[in-house]
Amino acid sequence: MVKYTGQLNRYFKKDSIADIVAELPKPVMTLTDMFFPANRRVQKHSSLISLEDITAETGAVPLVRRGGHSVPVDPHSKTTQFIDLDGIVISRFFKANEVNDLIASGDTENIQAWVNENIENLRNRISDTTETLVRQALSGKIEYPYATDTGVAGKMEINLGNPNSLTAANIKNASVGDLQVWLENALTEHVKKAGNVSQPVFLLGSAVYSKVVAIVCAAQNAPVVWTPEGMKLFGKYDIRSLSMTYTLPGSNAAADVIGANKMRIIDIANPGKLIYAALDDLDANLAPMPFYCKPQEMKDPDGIKLIASSKPLPAFAMKRQSEQTVTTA
Repeated sequence: MVKYTGQLNRYFKKDSIADIVAELPKPVMTLTDMFFPANRRVQKHSSLISLEDITAETGAVPLVRRGGHSVPVDPHSKTTQFIDLDGIVISRFFKANEVNDLIASGDTENIQAWVNENIENLRNRISDTTETLVRQALSGKIEYPYATDTGVAGKMEINLGNPNSLTAANIKNASVGDLQVWLENALTEHVKKAGNVSQPVFLLGSAVYSKVVAIVCAAQNAPVVWTPEGMKLFGKYDIRSLSMTYTLPGSNAAADVIGANKMRIIDIANPGKLIYAALDDLDANLAPMPFYCKPQEMKDPDGIKLIASSKPLPAFAMKRQSEQTVTTA
């Protein structure tokens, strides 16, 4: 087999991968992009994530008398706890004769096209996995299967906390005016429990969203503006459907992101952070990267394995969220 060293490796340098990924079509990551745009994604130069990075809240602190001591942001914390984050590592194998034919052709464009195609495939699988993690994390707890050399064994478990609980509501016979009272009362209670919000969004389960749509459509001249994500009522309440599901590896059962009769309030301007931890890969210089890919020569059978990796952790600020059970029928 023709050695790939110096022939394929140059296509897999960190800068080259970043350039390729930047030019690829953007993957569909509905909730990841909604909650964690670029400015909410953080790269940590460690494989360990401090729990303070996840649970710390922004909030008001007392003033300090001139010349006094500083105020600890987390006065109750005695020790710092860390999460040893498990990563996503996937691969594709190519037989020696396939790679030989590719390299022997000497056609740089063909080689680059092959690299691009396989990087896109692996990038999409990692993006899908990240989106699934985000959807599950919205519950406040990540319980994600991890693999060993013998197959799937055990789960990665991370508790992010629970959203605040709001007083249950009933909109079974509600009018459009009643909707305004319901939303305003929920928002007021949310602010009391979660603190000030700059951009509150009402995320509705399938039954609640369907009921709200039916009420609005049945009314004449309802003060509604329809948006790609849902609707805006009374020029104030940003309402979005969250009738989405996710399926974990090794399972055929789809789980709801939130229950059909639930309503979640979240500050879309401050939902938390999507943390990328440092990769356990010397070729990647142990750097934190949303996506990394490298070739590895294999024996028996001979060939090349393309290995892609990422270490994402969707860290929602759960204390900044509130959830309500809503009766619709």
